[in-house]
Amino acid sequence: QLLSAADYEQRQQIQAQLEDIALDIEDVRYKLDQAVYTAPLLDVYFSDQLNGIAVGAFGKVLLTNNGGNIWQQQLDTEDIFGDYHLNAVTGDGSGQLWIAGEEGLLLYSVDHGTSWRSLASPYNGSWFGISRNAASARIVVFGLRGHVFASDDDGASWEPVHMDKRAKTVAGGGFVGNRYAVLAGAGGALLVSRDGGQRFESRYVDGRLGLSAATLAGGHI
Repeated sequence: QLLSAADYEQRQQIQAQLEDIALDIEDVRYKLDQAVYTAPLLDVYFSDQLNGIAVGAFGKVLLTNNGGNIWQQQLDTEDIFGDYHLNAVTGDGSGQLWIAGEEGLLLYSVDHGTSWRSLASPYNGSWFGISRNAASARIVVFGLRGHVFASDDDGASWEPVHMDKRAKTVAGGGFVGNRYAVLAGAGGALLVSRDGGQRFESRYVDGRLGLSAATLAGGHI
């Protein structure tokens, strides 16, 4: 309709614009057909029904404030996250968040992840998990070479957790209710606490399997 209503010069201009648009569409279709590679996401936590956070490799942090319908990548945080793998995230349900990652990285937010600050870490190796006891506010962080530390002041200070034996690597698990905590790791190691994470007993699954997660339901691990 535009071409029929315009004079020759206008038709030429419009035709050139249409050709440019067609080329742009072709480029877009080509890009859409290509494989997309993005950093893997490693953990997710929701403070409530609306506010959630997902963390992953190479400093990837995604935030949602609408129950996960739309996620926005948190940008301009390279000075805080760098290219470190962010392995785990937990929170208190009211806006406080803690992230644990590579090379002893520990991060803390009080505003649902809008801003972050670094915490002094008791260990410079990789953390693979972090969990919080809702009743006592005790936070347990764990990772490489069986290191397990606890904090009772939101991560401002840390103390080593007492265990019978030390697993080579503690990879997953956390608090289950207010009393129990179950951690799992390399060599079939299970670390079980019945006192809210004050002390852990070491047990081993037959076959020395590499364990990566644990939970407790109905009295069974």
